Amino acid sequence: MRIFGKIIRSALFLVLAFCSLAALMSGCGGGGGGGGSSAPVAPSAPDTTAPSVAFAYPANNAEFTANALPSFVQINYSDAGGLDLSSLNVSLSLNGGTVDLTPLFATDSAQNAASTRTPASETSPLRRTVVMRYARADTAFSSVTGTAAVPRGTASAMAVECLDSAGRAVVWSKGLSSAFVLPASGAFRAKEISLGFAPVAAAAADGVFYAARDGFSQLFGFNADTGSVADLISLPHEPSLLAWHRETGKMYAAYDDPAALKVSRIDIAQGAVDQTIPIAYTPALLGARAGSADGGVFAAGASAGQFRLFPYDNNGTQGQAAALGLTQPGALAYDAASGNVYLSRFDTNSLTRAEPSGAVTDIPVGANPRAVFPLSSGGVFAINSGGKSVSRVIGASVAGTVSFQAPPLSGLATCGADYTYLVMDLWSLDTRTAGTLTATIRDRAGNTGTASITLYFSPEPVVPLRLAGK
Repeated sequence: MRIFGKIIRSALFLVLAFCSLAALMSGCGGGGGGGGSSAPVAPSAPDTTAPSVAFAYPANNAEFTANALPSFVQINYSDAGGLDLSSLNVSLSLNGGTVDLTPLFATDSAQNAASTRTPASETSPLRRTVVMRYARADTAFSSVTGTAAVPRGTASAMAVECLDSAGRAVVWSKGLSSAFVLPASGAFRAKEISLGFAPVAAAAADGVFYAARDGFSQLFGFNADTGSVADLISLPHEPSLLAWHRETGKMYAAYDDPAALKVSRIDIAQGAVDQTIPIAYTPALLGARAGSADGGVFAAGASAGQFRLFPYDNNGTQGQAAALGLTQPGALAYDAASGNVYLSRFDTNSLTRAEPSGAVTDIPVGANPRAVFPLSSGGVFAINSGGKSVSRVIGASVAGTVSFQAPPLSGLATCGADYTYLVMDLWSLDTRTAGTLTATIRDRAGNTGTASITLYFSPEPVVPLRLAGK
C-alpha cells in the first residue's frame, strides 16, 4: 500500500506540474473547469510614413540680391515615431554648383530636441561657394570627383594652395578670418581653421598655414590638424606677399613699405630669416620657383617706367629681367618643365610668357584672366573669370579652353594627390537666377522626408558714379 500511495502521489505531482506549465503557455483549466487560450496579438504595421520637413524661412519663390541674402535659414520637421536628427542634409544648388549647408546646422541631439533648426552662428548662411575637384589627368574638366563648400570671401582674392605632400590643400581669402583645409582622401568636406583675423598674405608649408596680419611683422603658423598656432616667426617688416618653395623648405616674404625694399628668405625649420635680397622697386607679385630643386623666387614690380619681372636664384642673385609693359599683371606661375614664367593680364585678355632670356610673348586666352597656375605635366592653366572658362596653355599656344556656368576664381594642379582644384564663384550673377534650397531628414524607421523651395537671386546693384557737386 505504501508503495502504491507513493506512486499515486508522484503521478498527481507530475499532472499538476504539467498543468501549471501548460497554463503558462496556453491557459490550462482550473477554478471551475473552463480552460481556454488567449486571443493572438496582431503584429504592428510597419512605419512607412515619411517625416514632415519644411522651410519656415525663407519662403518659396522669395527674391534676394547677391549682396543681400537671407540672414538665416529655418527648417521645421516632425515625425510620430521619432527622427534621426543626425541625418539632416541641407544644400543650395545655384549657377551650376551645389553647396552643402549641412555643417552649419548643429547635429547634437540635445540641441536639436525641438522641431526646428537654425544655423545661429551664420549671419548669411547661403553666401558660400564651392571648390570643385577633378582627376589631374582630366584636363578637360569633364567629371567632378568632389565638391566642397567654403564661404565666399573677397572674390578677387580667393586662393587655393598645396598644404602638404600628402595632397591636402587649403583655401583662403583676404576677406575671411578663417582658412579651409581640403582632405586628400575620404569625404571631400572642408575643415575650418579659425585665424582670428583676415590675412593680408598667406602661404602653406608642410601642414602649417602661415598668415600675415595687418600691422604685425610676424608670420602666424596654424597647424592644419588642430587649428592651433604652431609657429610664430618674426620678420623685419610687415609682409605683404608670401611664397613657399616646397623643395628647399624656404618661405619668401616681400614688403610694400618703400623703406623696406627687400625680399626675405625664411628657413621654416629654423624659424628665422636666412637670406635678404635687396631690390630697387616695390614688389606687386611674388612667386617661388616651385618644382625646381635649385630654389629661387620671382618678383614683379614697377621699375624704370614699366613693370618688370625679376628672377632670383637660390643664392639671391638676380637673373635677366623681363619687361612687361605699362600695366600690372594680376598673377604669376612658374612652369618648371620649361623654365618659363606666365603672368595673367586681366585687361588685355592674355597671358605673358617670360623666358629665362628675358624675351616675352603675349598669348590670347579667355576674357579677364584673373589667375594662372602650373600643371605638373608642363604648361599652365589660365583662369578666365570674365569668360567663365579655363584655358590650357602649352608653350605659346592655347591647347584647349573649357567653359563653366559660374566663373572660376583660382586653381591648383601640382599638389601631392592626383587632383586639380578649381575655386568657383557661384555668386557672380549676370541676370536674375533661380536657386534650389533642399532639405532631407530620416525618421527612426528609415523613411526620408524632403523639402525643396525655389529662390531667386539678382546681381548686386551697380552704384552709379556721381560727379562732385552733382
